[in-house]
Amino acid sequence: MRIIEAFLAILFITVFSLNEFESPIAPFLLPVSLAVLSCFYSYLGFAIFNGIRFRQIFISVTYKNISVFNIVAGVVAGAAIGICLIGIVFILQKWPGAEIYRSGGLAFSILIPIVASIAILVKRPVMAKMVLLRGIPLLALFIYIYVTYPVAHDSILHELFSK
Repeated sequence: MRIIEAFLAILFITVFSLNEFESPIAPFLLPVSLAVLSCFYSYLGFAIFNGIRFRQIFISVTYKNISVFNIVAGVVAGAAIGICLIGIVFILQKWPGAEIYRSGGLAFSILIPIVASIAILVKRPVMAKMVLLRGIPLLALFIYIYVTYPVAHDSILHELFSK
């Protein structure tokens, strides 16, 4: 699982670097790489954050020592990271709805490290450290994108809420 995650993260970093240098292939590869990484966290977050290997996902013995709270927390953390990654795609590609994802993604990327830090204090250190290990770089990336890439106001939202 770590190898797949590392490969997808390196792929995103490479494509993001190409996007910064305005490579013509980056607009095509960026959404694909982030969508795959987002699906990886969204669907397999419970396994990633609880230290379950990819080969052992479908073996019921694997889950005997893991509490229901840790499974639910892994699903929620994976979904939050997935939403942040899709928000990054919307912001970088300047798609409609980027303003909503910008605010929501920033909120999630701030909440993930805060909740993980609190969980470390409440004696759930293994899972919380794994979430924190991914949450802090995500927060740094999201702040960089928040500052660097301005988002135009969506005309549909502006018309709905301007009255």
